[in-house]
Amino acid sequence: DRAASGLREQDLRDAYTERFAQARTRLREVITSLEERPREELDSLDAVLLRHAYLYEADCRFEVQDYREALQRYDLAASLFKDYSSALSAYVQMIHCYVFLGDAQEARTALARATVLADVLPESAFEGNVSPESREEWKRYLAWLGASGLF
Repeated sequence: DRAASGLREQDLRDAYTERFAQARTRLREVITSLEERPREELDSLDAVLLRHAYLYEADCRFEVQDYREALQRYDLAASLFKDYSSALSAYVQMIHCYVFLGDAQEARTALARATVLADVLPESAFEGNVSPESREEWKRYLAWLGASGLF
């Protein structure tokens, strides 16, 4: 019946939210553990793990529609890792947050910031990353996003 279906749906939503809360907790533990060490002591794998932990922590907020908190986390990740192409991923997610919040002007501002960053990042920021996108691929994607009419 419809009432039982509604309860089941709510149970699933609650479990979904709880799993993201647990993931956030674990990611925060990773971040804290890695940040206790001086940055110059982190090996390349640890540095990648730290960057991704920041992004995934923000993703956990995004997935449960906590867009304002996700925005703060993505903005922090973008500023901490402004010399890496992963900052572009943070900006794209910020754009999505603003779109879901109905703030087209802020979405356009985040897109403009991402576009500038894609232009000024050193070529080394696009080399040897987990994500294989080149500067030109990022620039094409950002241009497409701007022309998409989403905001």
